[in-house]
Amino acid sequence: MAPSKEQMDEMKEAFTLYDIDRDGLIPSSHVGSVLRSLGVNVSDAELTKLSSELGDAIDEKKFMNFAKFKLNETESEEEFVKAFTVFDADNSGYIETAKFAEYMMTLGEKLPEHEVQLMVQEADPTNSGSFNYHEFVQRIMAK
Repeated sequence: MAPSKEQMDEMKEAFTLYDIDRDGLIPSSHVGSVLRSLGVNVSDAELTKLSSELGDAIDEKKFMNFAKFKLNETESEEEFVKAFTVFDADNSGYIETAKFAEYMMTLGEKLPEHEVQLMVQEADPTNSGSFNYHEFVQRIMAK
């Protein structure tokens, strides 16, 4: 989904605040701070990659494109988390691993057991019997 006009305005305003010398550029080292000030999650690895591709500074157009991409990614992450809340009866943030596997094989588009087992291993790598679905979604989205 495309960012709203309000979100676009906020991104431009944030860029302008960090463009201290008004040359249309901000230091690549500040991109993470700008995005996080907008509530956009960005990993250090992504910032390192962006900096290596763009050099020491980023212009407004490239910043806006990257910010829109990350904003859409964040919204997708929130949608995944929201989908998991349906199975979190006690609102604990955790889902039982066995029930998760059962849901994946029986509800909606039924997944083959071997695919479900791969998902279960990713969701609950320590075999604790339950997993934090917020963390699971973050790991999946980071790949």
